[in-house]
Amino acid sequence: MNDSAFNPDIVNPKTPEERAFAKLDHVNLWAKVSTVRDLLGLSLQPGDHQDIQNSLDVMWSNLRKSVRQLSQKHDFFDDSIANELIILEEFLDIPEIRRLSGIGHWDGNRRPPRMKCEPATVVRWFINNRREAVKHAHNLAVRKGSYSSQTSAGGGADYEASTSASTSDR
Repeated sequence: MNDSAFNPDIVNPKTPEERAFAKLDHVNLWAKVSTVRDLLGLSLQPGDHQDIQNSLDVMWSNLRKSVRQLSQKHDFFDDSIANELIILEEFLDIPEIRRLSGIGHWDGNRRPPRMKCEPATVVRWFINNRREAVKHAHNLAVRKGSYSSQTSAGGGADYEASTSASTSDR
């Protein structure tokens, strides 16, 4: 695992592509979901009808699922810019990102992009958000294992139900 805490040199850009990516104004790692949804165009915009809110919510859900699948394929704990660029390539191929950026749509017709930013500026937010969700799920599993006497007595289902909402991405 490439971790900048142990090897700070891995975050130094080495190629022109890495330098360009590092210079981008990335979305703050601690930005709220509502801010990111707005930047991606997944919130109501002027001129939108209220009835599209459900389809925007479905797109957000599908996007999160796609990011989860990416995290199973790539090491999101690798802090290197080169790894982020690899993830960015596949992030740009996610159907929701293509639709929101105006590249591809269900019916093949080109529509104006809804995104208010470049996808490259939000990919780091998704990487860090997913990483925190994995850490949180791991910590819950460890904690749940340490309370095995309580879970074997039947309390585990209640504990699991109360934490299932908190293990999803923020």
